[in-house]
Amino acid sequence: MCFLPAAAENPFHTPARYLCAGLAAGDICLAIAPSRWRAQMSTLLHSYGQDPGHAQASRDLVFLDIWDYYCPPAEFTADRQIERLSEALGRVAVPGRTLRVFGHGPARMTGLDQDEWRDYEQQCTPILGEAKALGLCSYAELPEHSPLAEVALTTHKHLLSGGQVNAL
Repeated sequence: MCFLPAAAENPFHTPARYLCAGLAAGDICLAIAPSRWRAQMSTLLHSYGQDPGHAQASRDLVFLDIWDYYCPPAEFTADRQIERLSEALGRVAVPGRTLRVFGHGPARMTGLDQDEWRDYEQQCTPILGEAKALGLCSYAELPEHSPLAEVALTTHKHLLSGGQVNAL
């Protein structure tokens, strides 16, 4: 599912609720987002009744910085990124527990090859399915009608925006 918040919508609430629901259900939660989001997400998780410090200490909640995840020294390619996704899933997965992934797309990243990003996004859903993982992709800072917006809208089965879920 792809989350595109409405202009007046707080971009943190939906991902925090998604992760909170996962923690409450006993899922392992992986959040790939800018490190500057971590404090806000943790505050919201706490306000929703979760203890993010305990969840991180027990590895029930793992944060990966978006720039470390999407922008390592090697050039971004879909195949390399799928390898990184598979490795990340393998590091946090626990047999018998659902894995819940929140990934924030690098909307402001420059120099990203749109075709490579599209290929990556198209491969994510099957990879998450094989891992028996739930996925919420977010483009909270995505300019409307940008090339990345087109990719987001053409590579996801469902869109969550303005509190509504729509099939694409």
